[in-house]
Amino acid sequence: MTPEDLTPHLRARIDRMERAVGWFVLLSALLLLLGFAYYFVHLSGQRGWFLTKANFFTYVHSASGLKVGDPVVLMGFQVGQITDIHAMPPLDPHDIRIQFEIKEPYFSYVLSEGSLAEVTPADLLGKRQIEVTRGTGGVAIYSTCTVKKLSLNEMANLSNPEDWCLAQNLFDEKTNLVFRAGTILAKNNIAAVTTLNQDPILAFHLTDNHKSVTAMWDDTLQRYDPYDSRTDEPRWLPADETPAVTEQAQALVAQVTEALPNILALTNNIAAMLASMTMATSNFGIGSLELQPAITNLDVITAQLRQPGGTMAWAFGDNANGQFQDSLTNLNLTLANLGGITSNLDMQVWANSNFLSNLTKVVVDADGFIHGLERERLLRSAFKSENSGTNSPQRTLFPPRKR
Repeated sequence: MTPEDLTPHLRARIDRMERAVGWFVLLSALLLLLGFAYYFVHLSGQRGWFLTKANFFTYVHSASGLKVGDPVVLMGFQVGQITDIHAMPPLDPHDIRIQFEIKEPYFSYVLSEGSLAEVTPADLLGKRQIEVTRGTGGVAIYSTCTVKKLSLNEMANLSNPEDWCLAQNLFDEKTNLVFRAGTILAKNNIAAVTTLNQDPILAFHLTDNHKSVTAMWDDTLQRYDPYDSRTDEPRWLPADETPAVTEQAQALVAQVTEALPNILALTNNIAAMLASMTMATSNFGIGSLELQPAITNLDVITAQLRQPGGTMAWAFGDNANGQFQDSLTNLNLTLANLGGITSNLDMQVWANSNFLSNLTKVVVDADGFIHGLERERLLRSAFKSENSGTNSPQRTLFPPRKR
């Protein structure tokens, strides 16, 4: 059926359907293009296709667990990737050269002092990765500004000196560091730089940035030199390599194999010690059986001692308690009699009040009589003192009687 055979109404409906299909195809193509553009931008951001990148290289002993395209890590971020791995010539002192790139702005953290390329295990299956450490001092190794030479006259006539900074370290006549690279050329700094008598001065124009690395730091000359990534050698970073997990496991197995004879000898010694302990326990069991009667007797003795008066009965016999009671009774009677005697004596003393005075007088008279005999010439030799060589009278407790 040709279009001429269709009715006008049917032809109008077909035209509207064709226009709707055309708009649908057009919108689908636009959505597809937008999705592809978003994917491209996202992927380029991840891969850093349109970002400035700086190249580095390092030497390692083994390329095990590393391959081209593996990510490079800095402070936990994936900042680049490995671009080349190849073995060095046979007579070269190094084994493997690994080249990698770091994208902006992370290559600014790689400084001339303290930055290392650490090769560390990434998993337990032998995979390794390169982790670049942040620098601790110095200056950034790469710069995106162009190095320019300024004479002292040009530097003094700069219109905006705050937009310029030094691209080298400046020293005085005694090789003391005066200005570090990166110092802003303010007016007071320019006046101090002119006194160093160094012409020309290397400097960066901070507003003159590029989309590629244009300068690299030279540790020997203490300055930035122009750099072209297509022709110049990248910057070398010292490596801190950790052996792969498989190598560490192999070394561990070797140590275990070497220590295995000593372990077997130790187990033999342990078995001999256990046998000795078994014999000692059996001897202890026999000794405990022999001590069983003694333990039984000790139990009987302790049972007797726990009874009232058990200690006395065990020490002095069964009749000890009765004898001890009789002794206490007799002692009580004796004490009672003694108390009666002293009571009677006290009563006699109080009843005869002149008894003590008479007794005292008798003692004084007897003492005076003795001293009187000592003074008699015929009896004096009988009372001579054995310890003294003189006949001097001795002192007495009582005064002599008056004549």
